[in-house]
Amino acid sequence: MSEYNIGAKIRKLRHDRRMTLQKVSTELGVSTALISQIENGHISPPIATLTKIARFFDVKMADFFTESEEPRRFEIVRGREQRARCGMMSDTGVKRSVELFANHPFAKKLAPSLIEIPATARDDAGHSHGGEEFILVIEGRLVIRYGDQNIDLDEGDSIYFDAETVHSLLPGDGKIVRLLSIVSRQG
Repeated sequence: MSEYNIGAKIRKLRHDRRMTLQKVSTELGVSTALISQIENGHISPPIATLTKIARFFDVKMADFFTESEEPRRFEIVRGREQRARCGMMSDTGVKRSVELFANHPFAKKLAPSLIEIPATARDDAGHSHGGEEFILVIEGRLVIRYGDQNIDLDEGDSIYFDAETVHSLLPGDGKIVRLLSIVSRQG
């Protein structure tokens, strides 16, 4: 993820708003040391933490993976070309592969991505974020913990839900799960 300089982008957002590490860490409910390590590129932020940071600074998560700032009103992602990829750590330390389909600055309303969840993935705490989310299971079996419910989805099944409710995405049968996720930006 270092090729995207996520930590430097977070530091710039913080400096632009004239905020201290302490203020940001308090608002996000994480340690000052964690924010410092992320900003200095020593660690990659967990998915839930990066989501909190994006929401706190009112930017979309895809902004952290943008390389170019040239203005345009569309983005083409060819199937034969390498999509923006990153390995996102869950809060439990399991790495998930995420391919971003729309990471250009003009893409403000939707964040589509292809996510690969390893067979060993756990997400005990779950996460939530503003907006809505659509998920299509491409391969494998997915269990979504949504609030206090467990929802089983098989290959080809989809779900659309309010993402402000705490939810977890887990492999349903001990095998890798691949899914298309489209998250809307709130507001």
